[in-house]
Amino acid sequence: MAEEIDLDEMEEEQEEEEEVEEEPKKETKKTKTSSKTEKDKSKRYELYEVEDGEIKRLKKPCPRCGPG
Repeated sequence: MAEEIDLDEMEEEQEEEEEVEEEPKKETKKTKTSSKTEKDKSKRYELYEVEDGEIKRLKKPCPRCGPG
């Protein structure tokens, strides 16, 4: 009987540890969204390239939308 009680207590402790481990996973989701915005920002800079200290345009801007 004493062994059964110890097993139950150990299972409860393991469940509590699992709950603690789930919390940091939520924080990683927040960083994923911020990385998406960083990727979106970097796309607009692909219009320009730097060669020998001069800025060179890779693509012409849309006449209706303008640069970017």
